[in-house]
Order: sequence, then structure tokens, then C-alpha cells
Amino acid sequence: MRLEPVVAGTLGLFLLGAGLVLGGPIVAKSTVATVEPLTRIEASGRSVYEAQGCIYCHTQQVRAVSNDIGLGSATDAGRIAREDRPMLGFQRIGPDLSCFGDRQKDAVALNSYLKNPRATKPASTMPRLHFLDEDELSGLSSYLLSLTCEGASK
Repeated sequence: MRLEPVVAGTLGLFLLGAGLVLGGPIVAKSTVATVEPLTRIEASGRSVYEAQGCIYCHTQQVRAVSNDIGLGSATDAGRIAREDRPMLGFQRIGPDLSCFGDRQKDAVALNSYLKNPRATKPASTMPRLHFLDEDELSGLSSYLLSLTCEGASK
């Protein structure tokens, strides 16, 4: 039996496997949608979101289950790629916010709601954020409105 065909076949299979292992992540990276980083005001609003503990009542993770129909497309890695610490949330007491900017466009109405949620929705369990200064409030609403899933996502 000649060893050359066996060695050539083994080498060929090795190179094919190495190409798949090394080339797979390169192909996968090119298919992930690019996302723009947060602007300065959106980043400051994200800090307010963290400081106020919004993550304890709101998720930013749409799941592929029937309860999440209407909240936006299911969350994938590309959507949260821009964040060092993704704000996926702990539990959902309030609505999911991952595609909030697709559902809400009015910053003035959002600021009013954030200051006093029960003025708009009497049954709301969200705490009033009336103590935030205008910069904090503007940053928080800018951050929330930047959370989009459709079109030009940020």
C-alpha cells in the first residue's frame, strides 16, 4: 500500500478542518450588523438608567416567545454588540425597552412621563423621576429613544 495518497488525504482533511475553524468566525463577523456607538448624551443617559436601577424592572431582551410579540425582533448578538455591559435586565415588571425607540418618538412626552408616570398612566407602578435635572432627564430620554431594532439601529 502506498502512503502518499493516505498522507495527502489526511493533510487535505486537516487543512479543510483548519479552514473551517479559522474561517468560520471571520464569516460570522461579517454577517453581524454594524452598530453605531452611543452619542455623548445617550451614554450619559445610559449612566442615569444604571444609577436609577431601571434594569431591575425593565429588560432589553426581546425573546422569541409568544409573550414578546409586538415588542420588536428577537434580540441577537449584533444588537447588543455596542455595549460593554449589556443591559439585558433581571425581570420584567415594566415593558421591555430594547426596541423602545421604534415604539416612541416624542421626547417631550417621554420626559413628561418619566417625571410623573401616573399623570399619563394612573395604574403605572413606575416611580417618579421628578428629581432628575434637565440634563439627566434629557440624557435618559435620548438613551431610551436610541434603543431601536428596525431601520437604522444605533
